[in-house]
Amino acid sequence: SEKSLKRLQKKVSRKNKGSNNRKKAINRLGRKHLQVSRQRKDFAIKTALCVVKSNDLVAFEKLQVKNMVKNSKLAKSISDVGWSLFTQ
Repeated sequence: SEKSLKRLQKKVSRKNKGSNNRKKAINRLGRKHLQVSRQRKDFAIKTALCVVKSNDLVAFEKLQVKNMVKNSKLAKSISDVGWSLFTQ
């Protein structure tokens, strides 16, 4: 889905500002972002449910995700996984 987001973003940037085709492309890009966010949320919920069902006791460390994202080498992978969704 990252590749498709990249492709759709490129399509939006190539359209003329204010044109109907640009509005359509922006709409497609927005729907794709929504789909990706729902996929992440679904994965987090299903994984958390699996962990809870398979273990009697679950403990997790409270990490400072905001500070970890400041590291440019880790930021994309941390954001993509969605650690904050998993703890909810």
